[in-house]
Amino acid sequence: MRLSTDFTDSTVSSDTLNMRDLLTAYADFIENNVDAQHDLAWELRHWVQQDDENHGEWNGVAHDETAHMLLDDCHNLFDDIAPEGTYFGAHEGNGSDFGFWTFDEVPQDPNTPDPRDVADFEADGSFLNPEPGSI
Repeated sequence: MRLSTDFTDSTVSSDTLNMRDLLTAYADFIENNVDAQHDLAWELRHWVQQDDENHGEWNGVAHDETAHMLLDDCHNLFDDIAPEGTYFGAHEGNGSDFGFWTFDEVPQDPNTPDPRDVADFEADGSFLNPEPGSI
């Protein structure tokens, strides 16, 4: 399932890099826009509750380590459901603004030389190392 394009260039969490705040915002987003019963949302809420109670272990793993694993799980989920033509991550101009952002450029075929890579081109624009038979 991909999110609709209504979520293009939209924020999920902003103005904080605090783990508790991020995981709470991510849980809210998952519950409100993906699935209210999603297991990951439950795990995030449980982590926040544990954070309120103590900073011990959770399922045998250090609390901070668990938070980082949950954060990775959220980023993987959000990458999977990002609207077409977008990615999930920090905004280019604001590292604490996480959301679904459009690509600045359309990804190029990796087999096509990038004309901006001047090391591969002669001054006249021709490719330095053409494939045999391609000229």
